[in-house]
Amino acid sequence: MSRTARQIAIGKYLRRYYYARTAQIRNAVVPHDRDGSITREALRSMLALGDVRRHEPRILEQGRTTAPPIWILTQHGSCELAAATGDGSLMLNVEPTFKDWLSLNHYLRAHNPPRDHRRRHRAAGLRETTCAHFRA
Repeated sequence: MSRTARQIAIGKYLRRYYYARTAQIRNAVVPHDRDGSITREALRSMLALGDVRRHEPRILEQGRTTAPPIWILTQHGSCELAAATGDGSLMLNVEPTFKDWLSLNHYLRAHNPPRDHRRRHRAAGLRETTCAHFRA
C-alpha cells in the first residue's frame, strides 16, 4: 500500500529523532493542526499498517496514571519509508526499544528544547543543530 505525503513526513521525523510524542510530531509535520486530530489519524493508520509502535508510559508518582504516548518507527515502517522515498539511508539497522524507560524523557527533550532557549541561542549568535550549538 502506498503511503501518503503526511505519513512519509511523519516517518522521516521518527527516523531522525527515534522517539517522539504526538505533540512533537504535530508541531513539526502538521503545524496547522490545532487539536491534533489530523496527526492522530495519520499515526493510527500507520499503527494499523505496522509502520509505528506506540508506548504508553505510566507515571504513578504524579497522581496521573498515564502520560502522552511515545511513538517509534518500526523496522517494517523504515523499509516502507525507504521504498516510498527511494532513499536507502532511511532504513533502520535496529529498531528503537522502550527497555531503557528512564531515558525516554531525555530523548524526547533533547530534540525539542524550550523556545526561550532557542531565542537566547539565536541572540547569542549560536547556530542550532540537532543536538549541539555552535558559534556561527
